[in-house]
Amino acid sequence: MAYRERQKISQMTPKGSNLDSTDLIEISELVSGSYVTKSITGQEIIDAASGGSTPDLQQVTDVGATTTNSISVTVGVNEYSAVNAVDVTTYNITTGTYASIENTGTLFLKTGAEESALNNTNVTNPNVVLEFPNKATGSYTIATTSDLTSGTVTSVDLTMPSAFTVSGNPITTSGTLAVTGAGLVSQYVRGDGSLANFPSSTGGGASTSYYLNGSVSQGTIGGVAYYEMNKTPILGTGTDFVRTNGAGNGYIASFLTDANDPNLLKIPGGNWNLEFYFSASSSGSTPSFYVELYKYDGSTFTLIASNSANPEIITGGTSIDAYFTSLSVPETVLVATDRLAIRIYVTPAGRTITLHTEDNHLCQVITTFTTGLTALNGLTEQVQNFAVGQSGSVINWSSVGATHTLNVPIKYTIELIDALTVDFYAPYNLSIDSVTNILNSPTITIQDDGVAYTLGNTIASGSKITITANTASVITLNVTRI
Repeated sequence: MAYRERQKISQMTPKGSNLDSTDLIEISELVSGSYVTKSITGQEIIDAASGGSTPDLQQVTDVGATTTNSISVTVGVNEYSAVNAVDVTTYNITTGTYASIENTGTLFLKTGAEESALNNTNVTNPNVVLEFPNKATGSYTIATTSDLTSGTVTSVDLTMPSAFTVSGNPITTSGTLAVTGAGLVSQYVRGDGSLANFPSSTGGGASTSYYLNGSVSQGTIGGVAYYEMNKTPILGTGTDFVRTNGAGNGYIASFLTDANDPNLLKIPGGNWNLEFYFSASSSGSTPSFYVELYKYDGSTFTLIASNSANPEIITGGTSIDAYFTSLSVPETVLVATDRLAIRIYVTPAGRTITLHTEDNHLCQVITTFTTGLTALNGLTEQVQNFAVGQSGSVINWSSVGATHTLNVPIKYTIELIDALTVDFYAPYNLSIDSVTNILNSPTITIQDDGVAYTLGNTIASGSKITITANTASVITLNVTRI
């Protein structure tokens, strides 16, 4: 290899003309204690000698990415952004607005006269993420906790069925809605929320109940098949009656008492309570039922009562549920041979309805008949009373209407033998109606507290009664207690 003498640039002989851009000059750089030979082009030396072109940001950061100077980015003279050691800020000088993030973690915002600062000084969980809902384009206000108040209710009301009373309504600020029963202890709540009366137990015993025995036929009368209504239930395996939606609205079953049942002369007025078991082929809609009560004299059915104006809704769907309804029955005169009939009418409302009887689904009719006395001393009223009277000359009973009166005439026997004058005091308010002579026929005078007494007038309790005879005698005073 030919030896080339190494010289400093200052020792070299000038070429006599400018370096070409392709001229190469070898230079040595001390690296780790030894020199490394490198080449530099003439153009690079020319550029360095003449000051060269302005480097771009990429070139500057290629050399070094750290600076202590602020970096400003401007758009015209009114808008610029600045990157400093402690913050990054963007300004609009015209509007006086800016946004700045400082190294304290605070975001400063200014869009008007005041500056706002946003920081997370109250956040203790480093995983908290602040998210904004996906809203339509627009301006939205973020409320602070002091802006959120407990508020007041403009108006809250409550409506209930007629069997209940609502108080405290409506609530316009704060308060309590209270619901209480609107009926009496002798009433119950029907399925539609209205009140109905339990039948009163009248007479000498409990109410008489009938059961719908669907397995016992009473025959067909007037084209209608009737089944037994009897005081004795049949358990058995159960008997069902079906009304399809295709059959439309109509009677699902009819029941009739046995001959000579109830064998009474009157139905006491009041509520009859009825319990039936129904199910539907499916839930939904508003299938319903109502009941009719007839009396049957062997040839004609006469309607006594119906609750068709208040049908009960069958709400249990496919479940077999007990349903309760009431029938307001007027006082009705019967003859001993009259029979009673119950007919059940259903509205399927798009369903198939089944009436279940017997076994564990005993359908029951609680009547106003009683199991006590049916006749006493010729009186057949279910409610009969006793009273005490004084009519007649001897003790006697008087039975009229629904009242049995025991008449005990009040008589005072007075002996005027040893003395012709006798005094006593009235034990209660009374009147002396007449005087009967038992011994002799004396002339009798009577005084009430010293005043001459006239028969039939009232003598007050505690008054002194004086009886005087003109001769020895025995008399009877016939008295009425007042």
